[in-house]
Amino acid sequence: MARNRFRDPSLLDALEALKATGLASSLWRESREIRDPCQFSKGGGRWDDTTFDVLYTSTLEEGAIAEMYFHLRRGQPVVPSKPVYRLYELKYAADNLLDLTDPDILASVGIDMSVFGKLGYGNRSL
Repeated sequence: MARNRFRDPSLLDALEALKATGLASSLWRESREIRDPCQFSKGGGRWDDTTFDVLYTSTLEEGAIAEMYFHLRRGQPVVPSKPVYRLYELKYAADNLLDLTDPDILASVGIDMSVFGKLGYGNRSL
Protein backbone atom coordinates (compact mmCIF):
# COMPACT_ATOMS: atom_id res chain seq x y z
CA MET A 1 0.00 0.00 0.00
CA ALA A 2 1.45 3.38 -1.04
CA ARG A 3 1.85 5.86 1.78
CA ASN A 4 0.16 9.21 1.20
CA ARG A 5 2.84 11.73 2.11
CA PHE A 6 0.23 14.46 2.47
CA ARG A 7 -1.67 12.46 5.12
CA ASP A 8 1.19 10.86 7.00
CA PRO A 9 -0.39 9.21 10.11
CA SER A 10 2.80 9.48 12.18
CA LEU A 11 3.06 13.21 11.40
CA LEU A 12 -0.61 13.73 12.26
CA ASP A 13 -0.12 11.88 15.56
CA ALA A 14 2.92 14.03 16.40
CA LEU A 15 1.00 17.22 15.60
CA GLU A 16 -1.99 16.12 17.67
CA ALA A 17 0.34 15.59 20.65
CA LEU A 18 1.45 19.25 20.60
CA LYS A 19 -0.17 21.76 22.93
CA ALA A 20 -2.59 24.06 21.15
CA THR A 21 -2.62 27.80 21.75
CA GLY A 22 -4.68 30.83 20.77
CA LEU A 23 -3.89 33.91 18.74
CA ALA A 24 -5.28 37.41 18.60
CA SER A 25 -3.37 39.61 16.21
CA SER A 26 -3.34 42.05 13.35
CA LEU A 27 -2.58 40.52 9.98
CA TRP A 28 -1.72 42.45 6.83
CA ARG A 29 -2.83 41.89 3.27
CA GLU A 30 -2.31 43.92 0.15
CA SER A 31 -4.84 43.50 -2.62
CA ARG A 32 -6.47 45.34 -5.48
CA GLU A 33 -8.68 48.11 -4.19
CA ILE A 34 -11.72 46.66 -6.00
CA ARG A 35 -11.27 43.25 -4.32
CA ASP A 36 -12.48 42.28 -0.85
CA PRO A 37 -9.28 41.81 1.21
CA CYS A 38 -10.88 38.78 2.88
CA GLN A 39 -11.49 37.02 -0.44
CA PHE A 40 -9.54 33.75 -0.54
CA SER A 41 -7.07 32.77 -3.26
CA LYS A 42 -8.26 29.85 -5.37
CA GLY A 43 -5.60 29.35 -8.02
CA GLY A 44 -3.17 27.19 -6.10
CA GLY A 45 -0.04 28.59 -4.58
CA ARG A 46 2.70 28.05 -2.09
CA TRP A 47 0.50 26.51 0.60
CA ASP A 48 -2.33 24.84 -1.30
CA ASP A 49 -2.79 22.31 -4.05
CA THR A 50 -6.05 23.89 -5.39
CA THR A 51 -8.26 21.62 -3.23
CA PHE A 52 -8.91 24.37 -0.67
CA ASP A 53 -8.89 28.16 -0.44
CA VAL A 54 -6.14 30.16 1.25
CA LEU A 55 -6.11 33.69 2.64
CA TYR A 56 -2.49 34.83 2.30
CA THR A 57 -1.54 37.36 4.97
CA SER A 58 1.53 38.56 6.84
CA THR A 59 2.15 39.50 10.45
CA LEU A 60 4.21 42.43 9.14
CA GLU A 61 3.09 45.25 6.84
CA GLU A 62 6.38 44.94 4.96
CA GLY A 63 5.75 41.25 4.38
CA ALA A 64 2.40 41.86 2.72
CA ILE A 65 3.90 44.56 0.51
CA ALA A 66 6.87 42.36 -0.45
CA GLU A 67 4.54 39.48 -1.36
CA MET A 68 2.49 41.68 -3.70
CA TYR A 69 5.64 43.16 -5.20
CA PHE A 70 6.92 39.63 -5.94
CA HIS A 71 3.74 38.71 -7.80
CA LEU A 72 3.57 41.99 -9.73
CA ARG A 73 7.18 41.57 -10.89
CA ARG A 74 6.30 38.16 -12.32
CA GLY A 75 3.92 39.89 -14.72
CA GLN A 76 0.44 39.11 -15.94
CA PRO A 77 -0.75 38.07 -19.42
CA VAL A 78 -2.97 41.16 -19.60
CA VAL A 79 -2.04 43.98 -17.26
CA PRO A 80 -5.10 45.90 -16.04
CA SER A 81 -4.95 49.61 -16.73
CA LYS A 82 -3.85 51.61 -13.70
CA PRO A 83 -4.50 49.00 -11.00
CA VAL A 84 -4.70 50.43 -7.48
CA TYR A 85 -3.49 48.34 -4.55
CA ARG A 86 -4.19 48.97 -0.92
CA LEU A 87 -2.72 47.62 2.31
CA TYR A 88 -5.36 46.28 4.71
CA GLU A 89 -5.06 45.52 8.40
CA LEU A 90 -7.17 42.51 9.34
CA LYS A 91 -7.98 41.70 12.97
CA TYR A 92 -7.76 38.00 13.68
CA ALA A 93 -8.55 35.80 16.66
CA ALA A 94 -8.63 32.01 16.89
CA ASP A 95 -8.30 29.17 19.38
CA ASN A 96 -6.81 25.69 19.06
CA LEU A 97 -3.83 26.62 16.87
CA LEU A 98 -0.37 25.10 16.65
CA ASP A 99 2.60 27.45 16.86
CA LEU A 100 5.18 25.91 14.53
CA THR A 101 7.70 28.77 14.68
CA ASP A 102 10.10 27.01 17.07
CA PRO A 103 12.73 24.89 15.24
CA ASP A 104 12.78 22.42 18.15
CA ILE A 105 9.06 21.78 17.73
CA LEU A 106 9.50 21.26 13.98
CA ALA A 107 12.32 18.80 14.64
CA SER A 108 10.16 16.97 17.20
CA VAL A 109 7.53 16.20 14.54
CA GLY A 110 10.12 14.89 12.09
CA ILE A 111 11.20 17.93 10.06
CA ASP A 112 14.84 17.59 8.96
CA MET A 113 16.17 20.94 10.14
CA SER A 114 19.46 20.48 8.27
CA VAL A 115 17.62 21.09 4.98
CA PHE A 116 14.70 23.19 6.27
CA GLY A 117 14.29 26.36 4.20
CA LYS A 118 16.95 25.48 1.65
CA LEU A 119 14.68 24.51 -1.22
CA GLY A 120 13.30 27.53 -3.03
CA TYR A 121 9.58 27.64 -3.75
CA GLY A 122 10.19 27.76 -7.49
CA ASN A 123 12.20 24.51 -7.35
CA ARG A 124 9.86 22.43 -5.24
CA SER A 125 8.19 19.32 -6.58
CA LEU A 126 5.10 17.66 -5.18
